[in-house]
Amino acid sequence: MFYEKELEFLKRIYKKYSLSVITFDPEIPMEGIVGAELLKALGTDISTLSFSDVVGEIKDVTVYRITDYFQCNYVFLKLPKNRDGFVLMIGPYSTEPVEEKSVLEYAEVLGLGPKQTSQLARYYHNIPVLPE
Repeated sequence: MFYEKELEFLKRIYKKYSLSVITFDPEIPMEGIVGAELLKALGTDISTLSFSDVVGEIKDVTVYRITDYFQCNYVFLKLPKNRDGFVLMIGPYSTEPVEEKSVLEYAEVLGLGPKQTSQLARYYHNIPVLPE
């Protein structure tokens, strides 16, 4: 790829800010991107769907921002053609700190017990905050 060095540089920069940067084939099942355990814990039934099935068509030269059900934000874009249509995704991140009240609300909606709620709280406290 003609942009491999730039991509690696971008990944190193974002890693310094504790941001995850991944590249993946948008046609593989979601469980290969997110992880089957997380999808099962969230009670979702999208593990067999692909990223493209979930987000729809991903156009060239377009940057997308999405916010999931749990107010985690992601930015993604389609990499140039010579990367076989792979997607670059940055996230999760939050635009503001997640309050304890919100964590408890999410846990209640999911029917999580105290241990899982504690894990969810730790997860949110480790998500980088990038104000808009």
